[in-house]
Amino acid sequence: MNLPILSAVSAALMIGIASGYSQSNNSREAEVRRLAQPLVDARLVPGLAIGIYEDGHVETYGLGVISKEHSVAPDAHTIYEIGSVTKVFTSLLLAEAVKRGEVSLDTPLSRVLPPDVKPPKRDGQEITLEQLATHSSGLPRIPSNMVADSLVNPYADYGRDKLFAFLNGYQIPRKPGAEWAYSNLGMGLLGTLLADKAGSSYGNLLQERIAKPLAMADTTVSLSSKQLPRLAPPHRGGLSVSNWDFAALAGCGAVRSTVSDLLKLVAAEVDPASSPLKASIQLVSQRRRAIPGVRWSMALGWMIAGDGTTLWHNGQTGGYSSSVFVNPGLKKGVVVLANGADSAVDVLGERLIQALAGMKVQPPKVRRSIPLAEAQLDRLAGDYLSTAGLTITITRSGDALFAQLTGQAALHIHAESATRFFYREVDADLQFDIDPKTDRATAVTLFQNGKQLRCLRKP
Repeated sequence: MNLPILSAVSAALMIGIASGYSQSNNSREAEVRRLAQPLVDARLVPGLAIGIYEDGHVETYGLGVISKEHSVAPDAHTIYEIGSVTKVFTSLLLAEAVKRGEVSLDTPLSRVLPPDVKPPKRDGQEITLEQLATHSSGLPRIPSNMVADSLVNPYADYGRDKLFAFLNGYQIPRKPGAEWAYSNLGMGLLGTLLADKAGSSYGNLLQERIAKPLAMADTTVSLSSKQLPRLAPPHRGGLSVSNWDFAALAGCGAVRSTVSDLLKLVAAEVDPASSPLKASIQLVSQRRRAIPGVRWSMALGWMIAGDGTTLWHNGQTGGYSSSVFVNPGLKKGVVVLANGADSAVDVLGERLIQALAGMKVQPPKVRRSIPLAEAQLDRLAGDYLSTAGLTITITRSGDALFAQLTGQAALHIHAESATRFFYREVDADLQFDIDPKTDRATAVTLFQNGKQLRCLRKP
């Protein structure tokens, strides 16, 4: 059970869509709520902000609440961390730098790295900027000198010194461009290099070259005092968690935004000719790379679904999820933002764009949890030992229960019944045995990957 660090590409998000049809506003709203409400009802997320784009017309919806303390529905101007959707902006910044003649897609790292940093190579070949933007550089998902075993704020102290120290000592395992492998490191590095080339910071470059031209006033790395009250507080598994901050890897996940702003990005992707970033947007979507062994492909930053047309990207930080889907041919797009970290938000975005295209789809499958009294949770708390020496430690914090396996982080587990619990981060369940005489758990069984591991409670 490993903690996720930002979102990777979900295997589920590869399906293309059929040709479209038009819906009335009432039927569209009913369909959006039919597909989205189960995520709120199952308490996967406190609330959802959803945007629909159809041929120049936009509609927005808010479901659930912003938080327990702020029990109103989110709206188009509620601000969220968008996680890896940031990568779309970083790739657009690359296209802008190409248009301005600052770099080319084929620029090797040696031309943009500081002179004292030796670029990673394989068989004499260097990584190019395009390979960073298409996850084909050979760089790992995260650098080995980054402590990323916690969801508290894992990227906050990963500065330029650590980034360049890693690059100086790293040997890529294959030739650049040979294979596709999702890399937060690669896209974060790209953002830093583009900012350095422009003599700016990533946040300022984003403002100058994308946010201001597209009138995206709430798309930013750093929130102002006026924006902070509109930031939806982060949650994971129903619990409050920390916001994330980024240093040298800002280009992989640092951006905050709103549904209203991201719909402007969708509109620009649908109709680049009417956008002030026309040439850059066209370069981003037209520069494509096939991914061997799967039905989808890669543009600069964007994933391309199996239909060869739909652009998409998802994102997740410690307490937020996001997904954006755009089909330029059908002139349709979807934005889903949530202040809860759960992959069901990615699936919801896919189902919504498919529904807009006229496909019959079902809501994402979710497991609903039930609330339990503190006494019902307390009887389960303790250490449980397997015959192989593995310990599962169960602890309670407020109305939440956590399970920690030997050598791993504690994860929130959710009650399906008084004795059956499940994880949301991984596909695993825990079943407790209760002694009816003492009303106390005596054992717990872990179910994962088709196997069972029984652990007896320590005295």
